[in-house]
Amino acid sequence: YSRWNAFLEFIKIIFHKLIFKVLLFSFIFCQDFIPNNNSTLNYTQIFFRWPQIVGSNSYEITLDNDMESHSYISLDNSIILDDFSWGEEYFWEACGRDEFNNIIDCNTEHSFTINPLPLNYPGDVNVITYNDALYNTGITILDYESLNFSLALDVQGEPIWFTDRTNFPGNRITVTEISSNGNFIGYGNLGYEFNLDSEIIFQTNHSVHHSIIKSASNTYFSISG
Repeated sequence: YSRWNAFLEFIKIIFHKLIFKVLLFSFIFCQDFIPNNNSTLNYTQIFFRWPQIVGSNSYEITLDNDMESHSYISLDNSIILDDFSWGEEYFWEACGRDEFNNIIDCNTEHSFTINPLPLNYPGDVNVITYNDALYNTGITILDYESLNFSLALDVQGEPIWFTDRTNFPGNRITVTEISSNGNFIGYGNLGYEFNLDSEIIFQTNHSVHHSIIKSASNTYFSISG
């Protein structure tokens, strides 16, 4: 009898661990939609991700706004797209296609809005000359310290991201570097680490003047003002 009880307790422990793993797995993968539904974004190069659809060989992603509709094909359940305009709302849907390119199922339609550029963004930013041979793939961070915000430009000088200064005390933020984890380091009234959506991850407890950097050991160094 005691051995039977011990066996039942063992089975209960295994069962509870299994349920926990299933719930954890479900929790992680139920959040697979990026960007989140009804998101508001400050950038026009956007990473999309959606839950896999069983039996799909590829995916068709459809994006609509008031003016037009575009479709894109991806072999994976993610894609990066940059065909967007500032100040527009978009609706998107990902559908799975089988080996014959037939639609087998679609995920729920989601939406997001891209904010307009700040009103004080200079309208005469142009790249006069550049040498393709000397250009490395990536972006250029441009600080408008007098206007209290920073933005990212592509090789043509087009803005693709800007900091939302209203998220920071004093409505000012200047980027000093991009961290290895993809976040930004910058300063306004204080020193900050913040993400692509200008959400503050870390802030100093003292004012920062002109510079703040983050070391490989996750230590922050700044000039106090």
